[in-house]
Amino acid sequence: MDPSQIGFFHALQISTKIDKGMIAITKDYQVCTAGKKMGSSEVVLLQKMGMRPFMYGMEVVSCYDDGALLDKTVLAINTESIVTRFQTGVKNIAAISLQTGIPTQVSIPHNISNAFKNLAAIGLQINYHFSQIAGASSAASAPAAKAPEAKKDDK
Repeated sequence: MDPSQIGFFHALQISTKIDKGMIAITKDYQVCTAGKKMGSSEVVLLQKMGMRPFMYGMEVVSCYDDGALLDKTVLAINTESIVTRFQTGVKNIAAISLQTGIPTQVSIPHNISNAFKNLAAIGLQINYHFSQIAGASSAASAPAAKAPEAKKDDK
């Protein structure tokens, strides 16, 4: 900005000084406020300073879909809600697959886990021990070992 425009700043009551041939604003001055209409002087000032504080856009109020008028809150979908709904769908598919006995990609891990649990239960019943159920067999045998000692004391 050139010094000949200093009168413009004084008209807006902005304190200025000339520094090295340029106009310098000496105090903070709020030119515009969100939601408040600006006058032509403020617009010219911002243009001279090379600032463009305006944002143009569209705000969705409602949506028309197949004869229904939907409110904008119905259209507010975020990533978290999409992921949650997807996970719920995957869980439902896995549950249906497990109940019908039809293997799917989401039910196979559950099938393998259930098969291992069945093998571990059979192994514990017939006293067959393998490393994958070592923790479960020691926990199952510990109460059984204490029970006979208690019966011996009762006799």
